[in-house]
Amino acid sequence: MKYTSFLSVSILGAFALSLSLSACSKKPKQEARAEPKAPVFQEPKAVTMAPTPQETKVRIQDLLAEAFKPVYFPYDQATLPETAKDLLAKAAELMKQAPGVTVQIDGHADERGTDEYNLALGEKRANTVKAYLTNYGINPSRLKTISYGEEKPNAIGHEETDWAQNRRDEFKVTLSPDAE
Repeated sequence: MKYTSFLSVSILGAFALSLSLSACSKKPKQEARAEPKAPVFQEPKAVTMAPTPQETKVRIQDLLAEAFKPVYFPYDQATLPETAKDLLAKAAELMKQAPGVTVQIDGHADERGTDEYNLALGEKRANTVKAYLTNYGINPSRLKTISYGEEKPNAIGHEETDWAQNRRDEFKVTLSPDAE
């Protein structure tokens, strides 16, 4: 019995030892490794910066300069052409949004007529545009007129196509330094 019990204990011990060795010899389960992901490209976010006051002034002045296109008049007339009314209405709307803007209206005439007559005609043309803008709601103190008569022609020549380019009002848009 000693032998059987020794044998039983030995078998049990060997069995226990083999179990413990087999448990130790097992490789630990490896954690599932995720493959490294490629970085995802993201568009950089646009950084919007508010324009500086100077940039704002320049932009307003540019918009108004674009809006104030020359107005051309028929021969010997100071009546505002219908085609000019739409352009001036848009310019007036922009002026309403930019109270620091002033406009000089330069009246011109072609070479036909006396110097005095052409200066008077250029003045009438400039005042016609000023009256239109004033009636549209622009304060007259923001509008200045000057007549050059035939002194500053747009086209040099003695034909109708040249004269037609010289019968005009032009605009100089100014934004006051303290305007925002």
